[in-house]
Amino acid sequence: INLSEIASALLRKAWLIVVCAVVAGSLTFAYTANFITPLYRSSVKIYVNNKLATSVSENTGVSASDLATSQRLVATYINILSSDTVLQEVANNVQENHGIILSPGIIRNMMSASAMGETEVFQVFISNADREHAAIIANAIAEVAPDQIAYFVEGSSTKIVDYATVAGSPYTPNKTNNTALGMVIGAVVAACFIVLQTLLDVRVKT
Repeated sequence: INLSEIASALLRKAWLIVVCAVVAGSLTFAYTANFITPLYRSSVKIYVNNKLATSVSENTGVSASDLATSQRLVATYINILSSDTVLQEVANNVQENHGIILSPGIIRNMMSASAMGETEVFQVFISNADREHAAIIANAIAEVAPDQIAYFVEGSSTKIVDYATVAGSPYTPNKTNNTALGMVIGAVVAACFIVLQTLLDVRVKT
């Protein structure tokens, strides 16, 4: 393998790399803009407390062990929220208040949740093609979650830190990132083609 020969071939056909990058980027942008449904994401923030309100009233102090327990409970709470029982209550809430008919499975597919760092706060996300529906479903979870979690996990409670708002711009797809990725792939494919063409060319030239 003659590296100088390969580098020379790449420089001679740099125009081909640029053309392939532009074409691939344009195709990726067109596909993203016309064939991928944009999704909007709204979220609610929920604070985890491993004490019931009555216990808190008796002892206003919060110890380190309380915080550690709350952090461990976050994963449990997320699993409870994704259960059919809780999501059915969310679906009922949405249907009664907004007339939107959903099933627990559909809501589960829209929903994701994660802890916020090493804190006792976790965030529930709802992604939907309709920005208003995303906020409605997320707020329904916020309304249902405290009572449901308190019912399933005795000695614990939750508070809503932030309710969902209507998203202003789509969460996905990211047209800029997709276009850039398409251009990179197009350039790499063109460069690989040029390198292979150079390596497989066994003709005597000098």
